[in-house]
Amino acid sequence: MDGRVEMFVFSGTGNSLLVARRVAEGLRGGGVVVRLHHLETADSAAVPAGEAGVTLGLAFPVAAFSTYPLVWRFIETLPPGNGTPVFMLATMGGFSGLLFGPMKQLLSSKGYRPLAACGLRMPSNYLIGVRPPEKCQKRLESGLRGADAFALDLLAGRARWRRFSPVPYAWVRWFWARAARSFARDGLRFRANPAACTRCGICERLCPIRNIFQPAPGALPEWGGSCQMCQRCVAFCPARAISGPRHATGAYRAVEAGEFLGG
Repeated sequence: MDGRVEMFVFSGTGNSLLVARRVAEGLRGGGVVVRLHHLETADSAAVPAGEAGVTLGLAFPVAAFSTYPLVWRFIETLPPGNGTPVFMLATMGGFSGLLFGPMKQLLSSKGYRPLAACGLRMPSNYLIGVRPPEKCQKRLESGLRGADAFALDLLAGRARWRRFSPVPYAWVRWFWARAARSFARDGLRFRANPAACTRCGICERLCPIRNIFQPAPGALPEWGGSCQMCQRCVAFCPARAISGPRHATGAYRAVEAGEFLGG
């Protein structure tokens, strides 16, 4: 890896952003130029596929044993790869499920050369109860060490995309389309407590797909019908004013809101 890496990162509550930064730091330490981009605001059609010396990096969370619909759509709409090498970094609370093999199939079908894939266990943001902070910290530190090791393996040419899945990408696409409808239904259950909400607008600004809006100045935020269940809104609300589905507790976040807002 002797050119530059363009890494596109989607992160709900910060895990994927943290590990992407660690991998970027490791690669830069080896002399590689790395640029990070927020996947949700990037133009997939403008990705420099086929450009000499460019490697594509993708970093995002596992969700519903797959990943979020906005991630699949970004990758589906990438330009033809023309042999561009690509590596993938996935964070998860438990099991990666139907992700590594079908993602490799999709990228290969678009003309990319799958180089390496890494799954890292990080603290889950799908919490029914609040896990002890020390347990979350240990898992976070372990995940970051894994990111450091992956960067070294990439530099040394040891990293591989080893996982194979007999499940075809077409089936997985059907599965995540159903998951997307489930996420959207759950998302309609988010509410802002009128007694606690300060109408600061952070939830609206943080939503990666602009699904949250204030219908009028000074009004409570409302949620539309295309929620991805990334949990940014509930996790980063400074007033803890947002409630939602049982598994969206907002009990965990790995970074601060400003790191998604450019601050």
